Amino acid sequence: MSLSKVAWLILGTAGLAAAHGHIDRIDIDGKSYGGFLVDQYPHEQNFPDLIAWSTADTQDAYVQTFDYSQSDIICHQDAKPGALAGEVAAGGKVTLHWSRWFEDHRGPVISYLANCNGSCASVNKTELEFFKIEEAGLLDNSKSPGRWASDELMAANNTWTVNIPSDIAAGNYVLRHEIIALHNAREDNGAQAYPQCINLKVTGGGDATPKGIPATQFYTPTDPGILVDIFNNLVTYVIPGPALYEGSDAAPTSIAVPPTGASSTALSSSPAWTTSYAAPQGCGYVPYGSSSQITPTPVASDAEQRDGTIVEATLAGVDTAEGEKSIAGKEPPALRTTTQPDDLSELHEEDQYPWPRPRLDDAFPDGGEFRVALDNSIISTAIPVITTDFDSLSDVGKLPVYRGPWYGSVYLLAQMSFQPTFGKAYTFFNLKWVWLGSGLLFEAGSVICAAAPNSPVFIAGRAVAGLGAAGLFRGAIIMSQIVEMRKRPLLLGIVTSMYGVASVVGPSLGGIFTHSARLTWRFCFWINLREFSYLLVNVRHHELTALQPWVA
Repeated sequence: MSLSKVAWLILGTAGLAAAHGHIDRIDIDGKSYGGFLVDQYPHEQNFPDLIAWSTADTQDAYVQTFDYSQSDIICHQDAKPGALAGEVAAGGKVTLHWSRWFEDHRGPVISYLANCNGSCASVNKTELEFFKIEEAGLLDNSKSPGRWASDELMAANNTWTVNIPSDIAAGNYVLRHEIIALHNAREDNGAQAYPQCINLKVTGGGDATPKGIPATQFYTPTDPGILVDIFNNLVTYVIPGPALYEGSDAAPTSIAVPPTGASSTALSSSPAWTTSYAAPQGCGYVPYGSSSQITPTPVASDAEQRDGTIVEATLAGVDTAEGEKSIAGKEPPALRTTTQPDDLSELHEEDQYPWPRPRLDDAFPDGGEFRVALDNSIISTAIPVITTDFDSLSDVGKLPVYRGPWYGSVYLLAQMSFQPTFGKAYTFFNLKWVWLGSGLLFEAGSVICAAAPNSPVFIAGRAVAGLGAAGLFRGAIIMSQIVEMRKRPLLLGIVTSMYGVASVVGPSLGGIFTHSARLTWRFCFWINLREFSYLLVNVRHHELTALQPWVA
């Protein structure tokens, strides 16, 4: 196995517990509906009725699949239908708000519909046949790895608006909205699918009943849009899945893209327009009503190939009012592009991560990781004095079996023994609360040690502190996934180097406390109390009050 595969395997395992994103709000015709909150509702017996499908996933993880034929690929892990449905008119818009997304998780955004042929609240998800109504992939290939639909979603404050076809028959539908992250797609089974499902009640419309296919037949592991290296100067990208539903009311539009620098606009008397403008080759956003895909037309030379190409596409019907404005002289909306910096140092974290911004503080000396490592070494110079105070020489040397391990080793034993347990805890429970709970255990153990009246109580406190240290240390490794890919080696290096730094600082600090005329060895543990206040002050809470309430 190659070194790169080993690295990706390690990071991928940690990523199972790392948060990425889910739909937490749906806006339809002025009404806001709550999404399924994966960090809250799975832990509640009676969460509110929603239009969003529920899932057993608690960490915003991607769907684990090896051939894309398992039922989890339909609407996520062990997904179940929502009890309600959001009402939308045919031809209307559904705006989906994601809780978060990360800049390095680039990939396409795809939307599907499936007729429930009855109530969606009791539908069998394996019987749903979806047709694709919208797709967007590589938008700008001028600089690797390019600008993707996921970047557009982030630029729009993590929102995406889906256009419902105007010609489909009224009825109950499931909207399947999906982001596919391609940052590791160059490896087998490296693409990460994040499907989300919403119940809709479509009103009005026509009589079209598009034929679909089960979601378990959308993709295969070797599809060119699934197994792809986006970092290898990708020219074009084939969006995976079935062909796009064209609809019956599409207004033909021709978009010509000449080499960079040319720009002209020709407006017709119809609502549709013909436009020429500069754009990169091999990119495109294809909404409902479009031709199957935007593809480049061969050009005369390599230079022209680099500068631009001729692209023809059919876009969805343009709103009449918008068309009239265009006739009045206003230009149609232009494709948004971005200029990426030539040097990574020019990137600004606040621009890449609107919320939540990753914090590296906890890996530095003021953070919990350093404190965990320091607590292991600071006691080394204090043990002789502690032994004298407790008059417990036997507790340090050869202990009877019933008296427990040594002052120092019980801490390490608890820390190393419970790291796998905390790894599972981070997988199945909320990251924030497991992290804070570990910090509280660590602080509680420190207080017990600092106030211990005798040796057995002190040893018990060391065991409790070691238990909390296991959670803090494992959490630091797992939560490295909140940092963009290029910074993870830095973060992991800082985390692992803390033990080396603490091994130098700890004994000296312990000696200062122990032999100080004004302090005692107990300050080796009282000093840890400042960590509790640090955790409470620096933890980031969801701003739940900013979300609009769900509407029944």
